[in-house]
Amino acid sequence: MSHAKRALEVAERAKHPLSEVLAWLSIGLVLQRKGELEGAVSALERGLDLCDSWSYRLTRPRLASALAVAYARTGHVQQGLQLALAAVSDAEQMHHTADKPRLLIRLGQVSLIARQTETALSLGRQALEMAVEQEAKGEEAWARFLIGRTCWACDPKDLDESEKQLDMARRLATACEARPLVAFCDTTLGGVNAQRCNQSKAEEFETAATAIYRELGMQPLLLSPQG
Repeated sequence: MSHAKRALEVAERAKHPLSEVLAWLSIGLVLQRKGELEGAVSALERGLDLCDSWSYRLTRPRLASALAVAYARTGHVQQGLQLALAAVSDAEQMHHTADKPRLLIRLGQVSLIARQTETALSLGRQALEMAVEQEAKGEEAWARFLIGRTCWACDPKDLDESEKQLDMARRLATACEARPLVAFCDTTLGGVNAQRCNQSKAEEFETAATAIYRELGMQPLLLSPQG
């Protein structure tokens, strides 16, 4: 967070609007990972407003999709869905494919919160295919995490695919040093193992997740779609 705030200070002093937009995006994403959702909404709204003021069309979908997830997680699900759909549509109209996996993942996250599980699963699989094609390991990890959570939500009794995708997501996140995602995978794998009545394994995952949450100052992931 200190780096993101420092970037914002430098951008404001230099009066460089695009750098300000990206700094607000960074701040919003960090706050969202930490679970400080109201702060994330405020930061991302400021970034999006600035983005619109300067007509930064290429950057707008990133801001909009991140804000969509924050809206959905704070209970504004329909607003989040509309914004996430618009972000994907805008990127497609500009033929901007580099961010497409990320945008699909965020739309899938919002769809999961809206309990549109079939849509979320389809989006996760589309994002996974694109991420693998682009060799984007970080996005592949997030896509697999979305698929794993959604499979569990679709059929809590069929845990094999969920556990497989979450394990692969965890391995990728570890390789990418994406520790917040590692913690989210650990929390979810803990829930899966608890449902399998494998309590020792569940506790092992929960302990590992708790250690990361404490070290990074994050709020634990909730195992409901709203988490």
